This record gives sequence, C-alpha cells and structure tokens, in this order.
Amino acid sequence: MAAVLSGEKSALLSHQSMAEHFDFRPRLGQSIEITIPGRCRRSREGLIIHRSDIDPSHHAPMRGVAPLREALDRRTFAMSRSELERRFRPICARVGLPKPETCVMRNGWEVDFLWRDLRLVVETDSLRYHRTAAQQHRDRVRDQAHLAAGDTPVRFSHSQVRYEAVYVEHTLGKIVREVRARQQTVD
Repeated sequence: MAAVLSGEKSALLSHQSMAEHFDFRPRLGQSIEITIPGRCRRSREGLIIHRSDIDPSHHAPMRGVAPLREALDRRTFAMSRSELERRFRPICARVGLPKPETCVMRNGWEVDFLWRDLRLVVETDSLRYHRTAAQQHRDRVRDQAHLAAGDTPVRFSHSQVRYEAVYVEHTLGKIVREVRARQQTVD
C-alpha cells in the first residue's frame, strides 16, 4: 500500500504485485510494481513504476474487465453493508423469516442480523474486517457470548451471500427449522 500511495492519485498496484496480492500467483519478486497514468517516473530500488495512457474511466468496456472484477471481488469481499443487507434480505424471506433487526446490540456486541423471537444472530463476514487472527479471535469470543446467552450464532461470508445464495438459503433454512423445533420442545 505504501508503494501505491507513493505514486500519484491514480496509482494502482499492478502486474506481478497485483497477482501476488490477490493470491493468484505465489510471491516471487522483491520489487513492488505500480502503474500510474501519464509520464513515467523512474523506478527506484524496490519499486517498479509502469506508465499507462489509458484513462481509468475507459476500463469498463474493455474485454475481460467484468470477469476480472468478479474474480477480484470474490477475493476481497468488498460489499458495502447496505449491499450485503440488500442481498441477504431476500434469502431470509425465501426461508420464511420476517424482516430482521440490523446493526443492533445483543449480548454486548453489535450484530449484523437479529431475530429476537428465534434468538438467532447472523453475522456476515468480509475479509476486510475479519482477516487477521485478532479479528477472528474476537469473532469466536462474540459467538461464544451469544451461545452462553442462549442465542444461536451463525456466520456466512460475504462471498457466500453474493455467490452462493442457494447454499446460504438451504443452510439458513435448516438452522431456522432446528431453532423452531427446539423452541417448540421447550414450550
């Protein structure tokens, strides 16, 4: 990131460095490659600067851009909270769930989706906020807090919600049926 920030406003991680960043290729080189528009600056130790005359706004119609964007999105899981919610709500409706509460506090934690009557908490994880070991540790502690309070915590990745909606619907449906069956035996 420092290499990209050292370039101009429109600098982009590129070439081998981009492939390495998204785990498309193993890390091979020591130098970081970036591309900047316009006049090429001189590369320096540890940084290779490429020049491009292509205006970034013209990238959309280029052949292969859509599949590349989809592949990168699957790796970065960069859906916004509202986009994720917009994609998750129809899945919930198909399962027969009412509208969930969103971004509310439960057991000392803000949760993504909550159905109080079912005691069901659904979290949707992106690599942006759940990548590091410390963040994953917090997720485990959060799930344990929900379990200890008698709630059922469930996690789906952004990638699952966006690209595997049928799987999410099937799994969520099974969980909801199990939760409802448990509630009936308790009542």
